[in-house]
Amino acid sequence: MKRLVILILISFLARCSDAQQFSGYPYWKYQTDSRIESFQLLNDSIAVGSEDGSLYVLDINGDLKWKYNINSSVKSLSLAENSIALGTLNNKIYLFNNSGHLQWYRYVSDYTGYDRALYNNDKYIVVGLMSGDILLFDKYGNRQWVHSIPSYVTETRIVNDTVIVVSDRNIYISDISGKSKKEIALNSYVRSSCISDNYIALGLGDNKLYFYDITGNLLWIYEIGNQIGLPYISDKYLAVGSKDNYVYIFDTDGKLRWKYNINASVISISISDTNAVLSSLDENFYLFSLDGKMKWRFKSNGRIIRSYITDTYILGGSTTGYVYYFKIAQRDIKTSLTVAIIMILIIVLATVMFFKSWR
Repeated sequence: MKRLVILILISFLARCSDAQQFSGYPYWKYQTDSRIESFQLLNDSIAVGSEDGSLYVLDINGDLKWKYNINSSVKSLSLAENSIALGTLNNKIYLFNNSGHLQWYRYVSDYTGYDRALYNNDKYIVVGLMSGDILLFDKYGNRQWVHSIPSYVTETRIVNDTVIVVSDRNIYISDISGKSKKEIALNSYVRSSCISDNYIALGLGDNKLYFYDITGNLLWIYEIGNQIGLPYISDKYLAVGSKDNYVYIFDTDGKLRWKYNINASVISISISDTNAVLSSLDENFYLFSLDGKMKWRFKSNGRIIRSYITDTYILGGSTTGYVYYFKIAQRDIKTSLTVAIIMILIIVLATVMFFKSWR
């Protein structure tokens, strides 16, 4: 009897452990035919741009909704409520509706070299090219204006009819008509950037992190001391990965909340209100709570170069063409209390049976 009770206890504890850790392995994965170049999710739709020359759109269950063969690597994409805009290596901009029907395409002077160099809000598409051209199209494909700058574009965004563009050496802010509102010359070249609805974060070649409000006012600077990878801004926090093997989490007022050494360069990062997900150069994928505790680590097939997180799931896109979907374990208070009570009862029972067996 003693052995039976102990075995039941061990089995139950293992099951509880599994319930907490099951999210550290993909719930599903989908393989495209080549490296994932661009990647975005919105309203449970996942748009994937591949080096194989195709656009894939998946649902949240990992099933293919539709696919379109463009015959050129999809370097950037932007998913809005009703449409998907693409920039391809063969110098074209495409717009699809969310059912997969091609609305139009346009030739441009060069390609979008960065996955965030194109932004679509269903009304307008702003495009930044490697040639330095910045173009604005309306949703019908009519070019509204074009400006040329002396360096390539790394990121664009439209916020409240204001166009924000980050180039190799400058931040450009204009109204939707193309009239310049502000131009900011930077102290060094841009290694990485992130524009949200409220802030702009830049990792520069001087190994410093620069944080601006959306109107271009510099709020604070933090010296990382090594190359800064892709930053990510949420409503309250800024997450940054670095070549020094650390992940950094800041409040938006510049206070460092914590940092953690994962023993490899951080190459992608994303945060929600409760967790942070990041990937490293050694092909590991991590989930952290926002108080700095590692929840799990997953060894992926290829490097995870794009990642997104919500409160309930995580997505990652890899150099080997895989899209990974992870569930985040959820346990409400009622369930937690029930599990705790059952565990206590089993421990008490095991203790009683143990002492009885020695009488």
